[in-house]
Amino acid sequence: MNDKLKTILVIVLVVALGTLAVNQTLGFYYKSQFLQSPCDLCRNLNPLLDECFKAESTVIIDAMTGEIVNEKNPYNITLPFIE
Repeated sequence: MNDKLKTILVIVLVVALGTLAVNQTLGFYYKSQFLQSPCDLCRNLNPLLDECFKAESTVIIDAMTGEIVNEKNPYNITLPFIE
């Protein structure tokens, strides 16, 4: 009886640790995706809102050297109001 209880406890512990590992891995993956590009993620998950996203480019040029310092491609999001 005692051996069966230990076996069940080990199996439950292994399943619990496996579930925790999978949960943490998926959480890390999706959090990193969201933090890297939230607009792209929203656009990919909501194809109905595709026309609300308008891509814009912002280029920052150094006034002294004339070189491009930073180039960004943010989205300008315009969502219609729902009445």
